[in-house]
Amino acid sequence: MSKNLVLKNWYFITTMVLLSANLLISCSQPSSSNASGNMANGVPEISFENRTHEFGDIMQGEKVSFTFVYKNTGTAPLIVKSVRASCGCTTPKYSKEPIEPGKEGFVEVVFDSSGRQGFQTKSVTLETNCPEEVTDLNFTANIKLNNQ
Repeated sequence: MSKNLVLKNWYFITTMVLLSANLLISCSQPSSSNASGNMANGVPEISFENRTHEFGDIMQGEKVSFTFVYKNTGTAPLIVKSVRASCGCTTPKYSKEPIEPGKEGFVEVVFDSSGRQGFQTKSVTLETNCPEEVTDLNFTANIKLNNQ
């Protein structure tokens, strides 16, 4: 190989390495921050008054419901991506539209006590676009038989 060709290859490789390093560094750093330290586009944050609910004593076969209300206390729209119940006895309904900062959304749980008895603890899991992506909501019920 000629000395000229080796020198051209060295310049090409050095240039590519420097460009790649610059690209990696610029992609890993946020472009700007606001006063609270969040990225310029903001960050959603989900806040509940209560993440638990006690239904107390209910009769076997009874369907009970409760609505958990949350507020977006962040600075960007909050999106609930999915809500999963811990068992088939619980049916969740939830706000599916983005919740703007300062606004409220809901997660309603309907619990069917058919075929169950005694103290029950159930949960629903929310997956959101918040930094803490997963949130659990829990409820309990003490299911009494009709002859008790």
